[in-house]
Amino acid sequence: MATIVPRSNDLGIIFCKNGNSSGTYVDITGRTQQIGLLTLVYSEQATVLPVGGLVDYAHPYVGGRYALSLEVRVTLATADGIYLKLQGRYQDSDPWADLQTVRQDSGVVSNEHLLGSTGYYALQTTSALAMPQIRVVGKYVGAVLSVGDFVEVKGWMV
Repeated sequence: MATIVPRSNDLGIIFCKNGNSSGTYVDITGRTQQIGLLTLVYSEQATVLPVGGLVDYAHPYVGGRYALSLEVRVTLATADGIYLKLQGRYQDSDPWADLQTVRQDSGVVSNEHLLGSTGYYALQTTSALAMPQIRVVGKYVGAVLSVGDFVEVKGWMV
């Protein structure tokens, strides 16, 4: 198995969910995490912190950066689509606020994006990312959800 070497600009997988919360993924620290469950309401990724660890890579502290790119992989089996949002906040006691991103395949700027077909997508911040902490939230749309419905988001900062 390859050794994972975290880089300051690579957030690794920060959001990963499917239709029945089955399976696992490995975060940027090399820790195995449970895949989350997609629901009809926006929800965040829950993670298990390493013993003595202070960093939750599903809610990373990023500080002031020039930009954030999110690589999104979507597989739709029975769901009609998956909505994603990027959110930020100043400190733990503050509420999360929606942030605008650009969907690079369409050029649409929005605080939420509907990804309605299987594929890879790039979402990027529209201006300097001046939020100390971020997270991704998502939900599915449609009448039926199956284990084959899947979304994974990786983050990269510059």
